[in-house]
Amino acid sequence: MTTTLRRKLGIDHPIVDMDGHVVELMAAALPFLRESLGPELFTRYIEREQAVVYAGRTPAPLPERLRTRVPQRGWWTQHTRHTEERALSMFPKLYYERMDSLGIDYAVLYPTNALTICAVEDAELRRGLCRGFNEYFATIYGPYRDRLTASGIVPMNDPDEAIAELEHCKALGIKVVGLPEGVLRPIDAILERPRVGCTRSKPPGSTCSASTRSMTTTRSGSGHPTSAFRCRSTVG
Repeated sequence: MTTTLRRKLGIDHPIVDMDGHVVELMAAALPFLRESLGPELFTRYIEREQAVVYAGRTPAPLPERLRTRVPQRGWWTQHTRHTEERALSMFPKLYYERMDSLGIDYAVLYPTNALTICAVEDAELRRGLCRGFNEYFATIYGPYRDRLTASGIVPMNDPDEAIAELEHCKALGIKVVGLPEGVLRPIDAILERPRVGCTRSKPPGSTCSASTRSMTTTRSGSGHPTSAFRCRSTVG
């Protein structure tokens, strides 16, 4: 923020946005993903994304939405009425140039489209997506690191892959990472609960029942996308 604006507003300290977001420009991100995934996995990713977009945005009858618990994708991040507002979230140079007028000295920016990739069950696909998106963030936002830092994505499904991606982020010069809470793991207390209409409890470690699946799906699908990055850590 300029000294003149600080004086006008009576502010004598820097303004830091600790929870900014980017809207990834996927046309620019896809080459990074193609490189990190390879042809076969990249094709699988594209097919998966098409299915997710269809399921999340295509209107469906209320009974079907209640049955499947498919969440509605966020629409509030996609500004369309004011072109420049949309562009600010997608083009780092433009945002960088507008930071003084926005009253922000420094911003930590978290992903939007990439928020949920840590929940991908396919380990090879998940790791490749995290690598690719982190390389995209480091390359696209790196030139503006004096006032902007884009958060990396670290999968928490397995300690080894988490450590490997932390090291990758560090090598890329990424200063902040998101540690997602969206990794689904079996909860013994829920697995032990009897099914509706059933008098017997299920033993720990057994496959979940229909009622258990419903509870697990509701837990993962009803929260806001931003909840995946509530826990943050810095990279040395």
